[in-house]
Amino acid sequence: MLNKRPRLDIQESSADKNPSVTTDTSVNSLPETLFSNTSRNTVTKETNEAEKLVYNKDMICDWSLKMKIRFMSPELFSWCHPLKTNEECDGLYSFVRRAQYQANTCSRKPEFQKACMYWIHPNLPWCKLFPRINADSALGKQTGLLLEDHVLKALYDDWTESFTSAFHLLRSCHSPYFYMLTHQLNVLFRAPGVGGLNKMNAIVTPTTRGFREALTEEGIEFTMPLHDTTKTDNEDDSESNSPVQNLERVDYENDLDPELIEDDDLLATDSGASSWLESMGLDKSSYPSLDPNKVKLQRESYRAIDNRPESMVLVQGPSTQALYNYLLNYKSCIAHSGSQAGVPPTILSPSAFKGATLKSLQVKQGTIRQQCQDGTMVSNQTLEVSGPILPHTTLALCSLFKQTQCSDFSGVFNVHDHSTAFNGTPLPQNAKNSRNNWGLPMDMEEVLFRSNNLGKLAVREIVCTADGYHWNT
Repeated sequence: MLNKRPRLDIQESSADKNPSVTTDTSVNSLPETLFSNTSRNTVTKETNEAEKLVYNKDMICDWSLKMKIRFMSPELFSWCHPLKTNEECDGLYSFVRRAQYQANTCSRKPEFQKACMYWIHPNLPWCKLFPRINADSALGKQTGLLLEDHVLKALYDDWTESFTSAFHLLRSCHSPYFYMLTHQLNVLFRAPGVGGLNKMNAIVTPTTRGFREALTEEGIEFTMPLHDTTKTDNEDDSESNSPVQNLERVDYENDLDPELIEDDDLLATDSGASSWLESMGLDKSSYPSLDPNKVKLQRESYRAIDNRPESMVLVQGPSTQALYNYLLNYKSCIAHSGSQAGVPPTILSPSAFKGATLKSLQVKQGTIRQQCQDGTMVSNQTLEVSGPILPHTTLALCSLFKQTQCSDFSGVFNVHDHSTAFNGTPLPQNAKNSRNNWGLPMDMEEVLFRSNNLGKLAVREIVCTADGYHWNT
């Protein structure tokens, strides 16, 4: 680990006429963590001996959504572009038809393009559809999308058809997973076996007490794997009153719509607590601190977890169908004010569905000159991909770069923080294989069926060497 940030000299790469690929020459956009784990050619022998890194043969499947990934390698990334007409056609054909591209040692460009593609709905180029939970929605900024009621209804009807199509494909095992993103919560639907769970499942994060109570009223069974119920009430109170915990809570809820943060005093009646007070001969009005509603909050430890990763709920089996039906008619899925007013939820999927639009990630390339501890200057190539980066995209890019970059590259991930809880599923259950021509390589599908045991964390950095992959959270 380098103690000081190295002196950089950015060199612009050769001119490229491909409009989809630009050259990155901004030193301010380079995260400092990029240089914490550089390639093995730029790390001193003393550092290698001091750090006993654990390497894994396969890259881990991180279910959190990425907004940007910056790869760095001493090997050139210029092979990624520009695309010839036949190479672009090969990449599109392979992705759309779910066909395995026959690797050509002379050109990996079609395989790179295939890895950077995804399906999205709706397609509104003037609106920011990812991420949906952001500061703009909380600030109530207005947008130019001021449409009449019949237009908004048409958008919603179109989204309903797309959401239904994506779910039916998942239920029939023709799609491994898809995401549904709203201005207040994110939902990940996964096919049976994916993520180490035998049954079809869905993960919702972040949630509020009101949302969870609504699920209970609808008869939707769920668990909260990240909620530690072993904590005592005193521990919960001390954590909720801690300045550090309060600061973290403010940071996490900063992007949420203020209308969605519920008042802790608006609670349902706890008949059990009321009966206990009456059995003791106490008048509950004389003891405000023993109010049954507040006792219920403290006992269930829900006051401190709303809108946090710990509020993640996991739905499995038949309840997943019930959750789909509930979300299909959930009015709060669409914002009524702010920058996202009237915009239906975003659907992201690796598989095509009705109404889906085929999109590609944005790509930038650059060159970095880094000064090592011994004073020598080393040139490294950078490749940055940005957009809604799905789990299979990360796996495909890492697998491809392991071959093209001679197993010598590193990467820094910009993670959508409100999606990190997607990794908090239970331990694997020896899940059965349910894939049905997903169009993914066999080794990648095997990784999708594993549980990553990341909890509420996400992969932030990776290093690939001849020994395998090492990642930091």
